[in-house]
Amino acid sequence: MLFYVFMYVETWGDNYIILYGASLITGCSLVGHWISEQQIDLKFVPYGIWNNLVMVAYSVITGFFAAYMYSELIDSCITYAAFSVICIAVCYVSAEEGSMEWLYKVLIAIALACAIYMLTRGTEWGGYGRTLSSHNNPHVFAAVMNLGIFSAAYRCKKHDTKEAIVSGAMILLFFFCIIESGSRKYLIASAFIVGIWGITQSTSIWRKNDTNQRILLVITLIPIIGLGAYYIQNMFSSSLIYSRLQDNNDAGNVNRIVLYQKAIEIFKNNPLFGGGYDQFKFWSGTRGYAHSTYAEAIADYGFVGSVLYFIPLFYAAIRIIRNAINSNREYHSVLLLAFCLSELFLGVGQIFYMEFCHFIAWSIIFFLSAQIGLKEKKAPDQLKQKYRYIRP
Repeated sequence: MLFYVFMYVETWGDNYIILYGASLITGCSLVGHWISEQQIDLKFVPYGIWNNLVMVAYSVITGFFAAYMYSELIDSCITYAAFSVICIAVCYVSAEEGSMEWLYKVLIAIALACAIYMLTRGTEWGGYGRTLSSHNNPHVFAAVMNLGIFSAAYRCKKHDTKEAIVSGAMILLFFFCIIESGSRKYLIASAFIVGIWGITQSTSIWRKNDTNQRILLVITLIPIIGLGAYYIQNMFSSSLIYSRLQDNNDAGNVNRIVLYQKAIEIFKNNPLFGGGYDQFKFWSGTRGYAHSTYAEAIADYGFVGSVLYFIPLFYAAIRIIRNAINSNREYHSVLLLAFCLSELFLGVGQIFYMEFCHFIAWSIIFFLSAQIGLKEKKAPDQLKQKYRYIRP
């Protein structure tokens, strides 16, 4: 299913029969498992995941009174619900497995497949950069690479130079693909994660006080730094993404300001419940999106819906920040914090509840945040046993 959404659709086009069919099979499989086990362990799925279904119900109800085109809203809500079911399944399987290790491996495999396909058979996309196909938005492609970067970094063991080299090679490949895609927002977000990972991993290896590990680390870093400096000076400085980073008058920036203003106007017209889920494109007359989670949310959901939607996100972020501080900047805690902050940053230019990559990203954040909650509350051993490999 993840392969279909992340690669198949973006390379060969939509097939809603596969999407809805896979969601139906996933839902039936969960129900069948619960029946066979004669219990429903819903408590292992974080509230932030269930909140997606709350927002679907909210959208259907309020949209009946506020939507510009209710039939379009229902179609969008069906997709929203399908994505939500998949996220519930992801967290449920992770709870049964005791960790998200299986998901990280799947995301790395998908990112590798996409990266190789893009580098060997990719195409130019509208003056941006290279992607999987002519209808694969570079930001969507970069989002898959970003998930691959976090997954490779997070499952990498600290204090292990050899594993860091393997993970680092994949991370650099994914990062290079983001540069090739021309996505500025993901370049910034992924550079933050890569930088945090590089610093924390190198520091942890050096503090291990193992001479062999330290020598291997230095031998590895010297050519990487040298090649990086050469690439920046001779190749990156002449790349499309570099010129886009320097262009403050880029048409996309100007258009986004107009879209934000339209979102505020829609919010003013219906401040409590908004104009309806996925209705910004109709009320604004642009037939497009606000290109921001925060702008689109106030226009679609209004004040009430925005509060319902953002509370779980910011609650998880606060818990992760507090844990990173209390854990004395422990390796996985810092990486999770970097990933969470990068997602909140991406919300300025992306819409969380319309991009499946963000559904998966926030599923990871909610799940790991819930594990932090188990540690903080000193949960019973029976409950902790479900999470055998608690990270952070």
